[in-house]
Amino acid sequence: MQLAISGNQSLAMSGMLAGGFLDSRKDALVNAPLMREKTVPEFDLIRAKKLSPAEQNHIGYRHSLSERKAIALKQAAKWFHEAAKASDAVAQYNYGSLYYLGEGGKNKNYNEAFKWFNASADQGFANAFNMMGVMHLLGEGIEKDYQQAKTCFERAIELGLEASKNNLGILYENGYGVEQDYAKAQSLYEAAVKTGAPEALSNLGKMYGSATADELHYRKAFELFTNASEKKYPRAFSFLGVMYYNGEWVRRDFKKAEEHFRFAAEKNDIQGQLCLGLMLLNGSLGKINKAEGHKWLKKAAAQGDKLVEFAMTADLSPIVIDEFTCLGKKITAKGKFELYPTLQHSVEEDGSIHYCLLDRELGLHSWSPTRDGLIEAIKYDLDFIWSVFVHKPDDRLDTEALGLKKLLLANFSEES
Repeated sequence: MQLAISGNQSLAMSGMLAGGFLDSRKDALVNAPLMREKTVPEFDLIRAKKLSPAEQNHIGYRHSLSERKAIALKQAAKWFHEAAKASDAVAQYNYGSLYYLGEGGKNKNYNEAFKWFNASADQGFANAFNMMGVMHLLGEGIEKDYQQAKTCFERAIELGLEASKNNLGILYENGYGVEQDYAKAQSLYEAAVKTGAPEALSNLGKMYGSATADELHYRKAFELFTNASEKKYPRAFSFLGVMYYNGEWVRRDFKKAEEHFRFAAEKNDIQGQLCLGLMLLNGSLGKINKAEGHKWLKKAAAQGDKLVEFAMTADLSPIVIDEFTCLGKKITAKGKFELYPTLQHSVEEDGSIHYCLLDRELGLHSWSPTRDGLIEAIKYDLDFIWSVFVHKPDDRLDTEALGLKKLLLANFSEES
C-alpha cells in the first residue's frame, strides 16, 4: 500500500495559516505608540489603577502563555475584552480568536469571531485580515467566498503579514476563485517559508512530494517536512509518516510511519488520524487492531470526510496473493505474499471511494470499487508487470527495472 499526501479539501485546509494570541506591545506598536518592550514592569501593570488598552491586552497575552490553559484563558478573555471595547486592534483580534477557537470560557462562535476580526481589520491589523480570509475560504459563519478570501489575504500581505502568502498559495494550488496555477502557488509558499511558517514548509513539501515526484523532489519534500516537524506542526508529521510508509527517499519503515501518524493524530490532525486508523486495520503493523483503528477513524470522521466514513465498514485486512497467470502460465508465490490495501477518492472525482493498492517497489497502482475487484485488478497488474520485466533479458533493463525484476523473482516462480 502506498499512502497519498492528500489534496482533498477537508484534509488540505489544515495547511491554512491561522492565528495565535498577540501582544500589542510587540505586534502592534502602531496602535500603542507610547509602549515599548519591557517599559512597564509586570507588577506595576497589575497594580495600576488605570491601564491603557495596550497594557490590558498585554496582561491578557501573558495569561494566554500560562500552561494552566483552562483557567488562564478565562483570565485572558477578561483583559482582551476590556482592551477590545476600548478599540485596541490587537485585543479585538485576540478576543475574536477566543470565539474562533472556543476557548477562554467562550463557546465556539464564528459570527462573534468574525465581528471582532472585522473590527480589528477596520483599523488595518494584518492578522485580522488573514483570519477573515480563512473564514471566507472555509465558509465559517459566513458563505464561502473565494474572491473575498483572496482580497483579505492580499490585504494582509500588503500590511506586512508575509506568512499570509501561504494562504494565498492555497487558493492558487487548488484553483479556488482563481485560475489554478501551481507555479504561482509554489512561489507564494516559498515566500511564506522565509517567515518560518510551518504551514508553508508543509505545503511546499506537499508540492515537492506529489505523486509524480522523482527522488530529488522527494528529498526536498522530506527536508521541508522535517523542518516543519521541528516546529511541532502536526500535518508535517503526517506527511513524514506517508514518506516512511511508502519508502519515499527513506527506507520503508512501518514503525516510524506509525510513530509520526500517532503524533499527528493525537494533535487532532485528520490525515494522521486517517492514516493511523488505516494502518491499524490493514495489518501493516503485524496485526489488525480493529478497536483502535475504528477509534481513530471515528475521530477523523468527526472532521468530515467521506473516505473516513467508508473506511469504518471496509474490509482492509491484508490481501494474500497465492498465484496469478501470465501468458497462460501459472505464477505461484514462494511464500505468504501479503499486500496491504487502503482507500482513495475515485480518480473520476465523482465523490465515490475506491479500494486501492499502491506499492512503489512493485510498481503497482490498482483500484476498484470493491475488495474482490481490487484483488482481480492486482492480479491483472502483476500479470502485466511480470510480462514486461521478468520476461525481458537483464541487459535490456535499467537499474530500477532490474531491481523490480529481482524483487518479483524473489517472491514468485513461473511454472515450466
